[in-house]
Amino acid sequence: MAPPAGGLGCLSVDEALLDDGTLLAPRNCTSAADQRFLFQPVSVPVLNGFVLRPVHSGKCVGLLGGVAEVDAGAELSQAACSGQADQVFLLERVERAPLTPAG
Repeated sequence: MAPPAGGLGCLSVDEALLDDGTLLAPRNCTSAADQRFLFQPVSVPVLNGFVLRPVHSGKCVGLLGGVAEVDAGAELSQAACSGQADQVFLLERVERAPLTPAG
């Protein structure tokens, strides 16, 4: 399935695979388990952080390049949970932009 063309989409584990290192990418939303994530609060190694766990695998989402990957546009993958900072995310509330029809 192709990613959404400039519209809304859902983060998905590629092909719903269970393997470590499987990339995440935007896809059209289907409500499949590989598009649903549990947000698990943690305080170590990052205070007020969250670990994202794909429902279908129970693994952790992290930076493909590990803790050294700090550039914008870094790729995400699923892997066994390590407890390292590259698998912890900080969430910040932002104002939601108004939805505009794709066209």
